[in-house]
Amino acid sequence: MPCGCARTQKSDRRPVALDAVRAEEQQVWDSERTIDDWLDEANTWSDNPVGAFDFPLRWRLRDLCDSYGFRLRNLTEPGVLMWDRPAQAVTFVENHDVVRDSPIINDKLLAYALS
Repeated sequence: MPCGCARTQKSDRRPVALDAVRAEEQQVWDSERTIDDWLDEANTWSDNPVGAFDFPLRWRLRDLCDSYGFRLRNLTEPGVLMWDRPAQAVTFVENHDVVRDSPIINDKLLAYALS
């Protein structure tokens, strides 16, 4: 794969090349373990180190903002890239993909403050 840009879907865990565009962050919609594996593989063949969107953190931020009784301690537990691989984590709150199916409804500013 000649470029540093790939995207996988939840049902397809294999990296798929997108044009010859170079990017520093990637989208892998899955668990932190799958994202870790993908980062290891992508950084093995890439001359340009890549990072990944931290979807596990994003789901926790959504739960924090929209679920009654969510404990802030849950944000610091392992399983998100921000804690386990901070140099490769790209944190975010909303993007064009998640806002359609799983938007943060309540207190989105809190999520931005913590991401």
